[in-house]
Amino acid sequence: MESVEKEELSLVEIIDIVKEYTQFLWDKKLWIFLVVFLTTSVFFGFQYTKKPVYLASLDFMINENEGGGGGLNGILGQFGMVGGASEGGINQQRVILIGKSYPVLSSFLMDSLYANGTYDRIANHIITTQKLDTSWKVTIDTWAASTTRSDSMNIAYNQVMKNVVRYLSSPDKGPVFNIDIDLKTNVMKVIFQTRSAELSVGLSSLFYDKLLERYIEKTTSAKQRDYDILTEKKDSIYGLLLGTERQFARYSDQNRALVLYQDKVPFMDKQRKIELYNKMYVELITRQQTAEYLLLSSMPLFEVLEYPLLPLSNSNGLNLGYIILFVVVAFIVVCVSFILWKVVHSLEI
Repeated sequence: MESVEKEELSLVEIIDIVKEYTQFLWDKKLWIFLVVFLTTSVFFGFQYTKKPVYLASLDFMINENEGGGGGLNGILGQFGMVGGASEGGINQQRVILIGKSYPVLSSFLMDSLYANGTYDRIANHIITTQKLDTSWKVTIDTWAASTTRSDSMNIAYNQVMKNVVRYLSSPDKGPVFNIDIDLKTNVMKVIFQTRSAELSVGLSSLFYDKLLERYIEKTTSAKQRDYDILTEKKDSIYGLLLGTERQFARYSDQNRALVLYQDKVPFMDKQRKIELYNKMYVELITRQQTAEYLLLSSMPLFEVLEYPLLPLSNSNGLNLGYIILFVVVAFIVVCVSFILWKVVHSLEI
């Protein structure tokens, strides 16, 4: 019975303590409201004064069919050509590595586009819009306009370009550029976020075109080389065949009245060469067509799913959901702080 009474008494004490602290918080409601209001105002002001950021995301998929020639791979392999082996399927990490590589980004930055009322190099647009060092623009323009570049000029340009490329993907203040993958859907994204909505849209679209061109070039370079070599050899043999046929026709006209067999030797030699060149030409045509098929079958297909369109929303704009969440969290933190203050004060007494 005593243990039961003690448990009931303990429960009553807990209820009394809860009531006491609830009453204490109610008595401090004006202070709580004031602190929450001031904290929320500071947060609201900080969000309001943040510089706008406009995010443009271009979503795309790659349907890659490398080595998709089936049995023709073996045929091309019999000719001792590089393109005869299968190279695998979709490689999204290779897309990212190519897209984020310095050669691709530096080349992209030297392209030009129209944004914010001016047609200028992409690097200059980024420097102006993102409030970077304006002397970088002078270095880039001087290097681009020069026909005789000194070593010091090249070093200065390389340093500036490295700084701009590093800024694009720097995580310190939020990356301006990124290539991302949705692992669930295999959808890839080219993302640019700058302080200009028009620039963000232009950058994402232009970079996608650059990435597509460079990736296809890297993916099909071996097969393209095989096709070009076969085309060159086929044209060369065709030239020899055509020239030999003309010589054969000329010998035929000149030697029509001759009866000695030794006078027919050049005639027979040209005839043998024509037959040889014909066989070589037909063989090269077959190989060229095979190489062309493998080249086309290895061509990755880029499919755009969604283009960024103006107008874009400000990523740094005020978000009602975040403000409500901040008010709730601030209220809880302030109440806990007052309760802790009361507990410490009670212990001191």
